[in-house]
Amino acid sequence: MSCLLIIIFAIEYKRILIMSKKSCCYCIPPVPIDFFTNTNRTLVAVTFAITANELLEIANDAFSETYSIQNGIVFVYLQQVFKVLLIGLRYYPILAAVYIDTLPSLILGAFYVWIQFPMTVIDQGMCQPRYYDTAAQRMNETYLNVLLNYYGTGSFLIIIDLLTDIPRYLCLSYIIIELPRKIRAKFMRKEHSENNDQTQEEQVLLSVVEPNSVEMMYLRNLFQWNSNRQVSSNRWIYEWRNDFRYSSRILCLYSSIFLFLYFVLIQVCVQVVPYMDQLQQLLQTIIDDFRGSRSTHSIPLFVRPFLLAVISGSVIIVIQLLLLLASIRRNLFQVYRGDDSEIPRRNRSNYMTYATGNFHFAGYLIAYVLWGLMMIVVFMFILFLFIDILISFRLFPVIESILKQIIPVVLFAYFKTYLNKFLARFAFLQDDGNVLAMKNRQILMIFLYFNFYLDAFLGLFSSIRRLLQGVIGGIFYMCRLDYSPLGRKLETWDDGFSAYCGFLHTECTHRHPILLLFTAHLLVMNKKKSKSICITNPLAIEGDLRMHNEEKIQERKRQIIRKWQMIVFLIRNPLFVFYRKAYFKQFHSVENYLIPWRNNLHVNRILIQRLHSV
Repeated sequence: MSCLLIIIFAIEYKRILIMSKKSCCYCIPPVPIDFFTNTNRTLVAVTFAITANELLEIANDAFSETYSIQNGIVFVYLQQVFKVLLIGLRYYPILAAVYIDTLPSLILGAFYVWIQFPMTVIDQGMCQPRYYDTAAQRMNETYLNVLLNYYGTGSFLIIIDLLTDIPRYLCLSYIIIELPRKIRAKFMRKEHSENNDQTQEEQVLLSVVEPNSVEMMYLRNLFQWNSNRQVSSNRWIYEWRNDFRYSSRILCLYSSIFLFLYFVLIQVCVQVVPYMDQLQQLLQTIIDDFRGSRSTHSIPLFVRPFLLAVISGSVIIVIQLLLLLASIRRNLFQVYRGDDSEIPRRNRSNYMTYATGNFHFAGYLIAYVLWGLMMIVVFMFILFLFIDILISFRLFPVIESILKQIIPVVLFAYFKTYLNKFLARFAFLQDDGNVLAMKNRQILMIFLYFNFYLDAFLGLFSSIRRLLQGVIGGIFYMCRLDYSPLGRKLETWDDGFSAYCGFLHTECTHRHPILLLFTAHLLVMNKKKSKSICITNPLAIEGDLRMHNEEKIQERKRQIIRKWQMIVFLIRNPLFVFYRKAYFKQFHSVENYLIPWRNNLHVNRILIQRLHSV
């Protein structure tokens, strides 16, 4: 049914192109979503969130040991890829209907939703229980017995199964309600005749020139001081800005990640806790057999540290994702204005890398979040278990003896660090550290001579601390694609950071507010010119001539204002001077003048430096 609707939508989209006089020679299916826009973001994000549980079930089947051994790894991989494509085809008609946004497409999309989704609810709610009866056909019987022995045969697992399905049913309900609401809005809204010859892409582009659009707000804020911009009062939580909106791709990605984390955490807590109890009993038995009757201590329960580790790991991952969301906006603004303080500047030789990185951005982020959650949970579990063992066995004398050996070295290292800061500020830097210029040069040279040998021993402590900070920072910042654990010089070797840079540069190329405003302005002028050509009434022509003379006077005034605004803009954004047409004309004229001297090495070096400056 979904394939039939896709064919119908392709014909409908072809009809729209013919009506707008932009017909192509072949019929292509409409895109399900334009990831570079921010239209219909909520509906699209909810649709993507529904697929999180289905993708998790496919991953569970792929990593199932018995299932993989019986069918072969290659066959299982191809089968899971085919299931993913089926999921994409199932939700393709819904997104395509919303993207086309015509009355026939919305009616067909609502009809498809009202047939497909109730069948999905019935199938998931009645035919596929996860932990009872038919679950033995998919799970190992030993594993099922472990769950039933630990949780019992009561209603606990049914409640867990219901909690797993509730978010998906809520998303399905929203889509079922939203599509009829859009149909009703289509009937109630009277469309202007001038919009009948516009495609969906043109309508989205023309919405940019509206006075309250995000792009127009961005342009206005370029000529305002920071104190005059509209920001939120709770800046320590999130600084809201009226000149930025996240694209549909970011909202789809985050909705999928959060619902995916919800399903993963439920499955981890339900399926791993029984094995933690068994592991604790097994270790206790081994210790009792090894020590015999002398064993007086019992191993603390593993369930409590594990649940605390899962909760703390989830909180850390959510905080990191929110910080990443703020970093995406900050880095996009930096790329907009050509600031390369955090993100490397765009280079022509890396365009292929940016394109492939943009392809991998969403998948890499989901995988990094999952691996980051697993490593943080393991790290926090070891930490909480160590604290629990320390308190239960009362190992404070052992810890005290270890600290007696470590604390003097740590105190001496920190004393040396603060002593260097004190001497640098008050003894060797001018103006108490406010000027990077040395004074007392003779004393400084003597101090550097003796400090040369002393820091060699402190470097051992610093190297251990550097290694620990790198490991712990890599664990806690695994899901942050905007930070590379390899450092600034080797950050291009990091696939996650390269994907993040590719995403940002691609977003800047297609969603730059100034670019969209300029393109929309050209489209509006083209529409006005095409309408003026169609006018044949003499009275209308005379009125147009009068209006044309008045517009020339106003255009002269606006031209003077634009020149002053351009001066202010170039003063505040000096990098854009190199992208102006006058600069390129001057550069090419000098280049043509120097053609006879191209074999001169000195001249070629100057030309290369000039190109790199551009």
